[in-house]
Amino acid sequence: MSFNRSRTLLAQGFTLVEVLIVILIIALLMAFIIPQVLKGPAQARDLVRMNDVGNIAVALDSYRSAKQGYPKVSATGCLEATTGLGQELVKAGMLNADKFPKDPEANNLTGNCPGKYAYKMVNVNGVSNGAVIIYSKLETPARATATDSDINQGSLTSEYVFGKPESDRKYYHQVAGL
Repeated sequence: MSFNRSRTLLAQGFTLVEVLIVILIIALLMAFIIPQVLKGPAQARDLVRMNDVGNIAVALDSYRSAKQGYPKVSATGCLEATTGLGQELVKAGMLNADKFPKDPEANNLTGNCPGKYAYKMVNVNGVSNGAVIIYSKLETPARATATDSDINQGSLTSEYVFGKPESDRKYYHQVAGL
């Protein structure tokens, strides 16, 4: 008789309430997990951008040490191996033209430079091209640590994130002035 009783308990299965609770728990977990998983690739691309910008800054520091100053190029521009600041770094052997750093996302627009990083030459203490700011637009929100006036005056001496709206953050690295 006990065999029949346990068999009927097993045949009942889960109640509707139990099933709904399980579905609710799964939905809540997915609501927290999916956004984190989707941010992963963008965060990885941002890390590549920050690393590239840092490497360009190291190349600029090496150039400045070897040549006693920065290249005489236009005040702003896109960083590419064939023109402007990038071309000068390649000619000086500081960067390789075949492996020249570029944005991992071809349509990421930094300034007027799709798929490329950008630069701005800054006058410091009356010295033309006394410092260089290298920057890239980030995909993921980050805490802003600089303002327009910091960039325009060249008053920062390290890496920082610039921008007000969450969707328009930029990563900058200013190479020390002369």
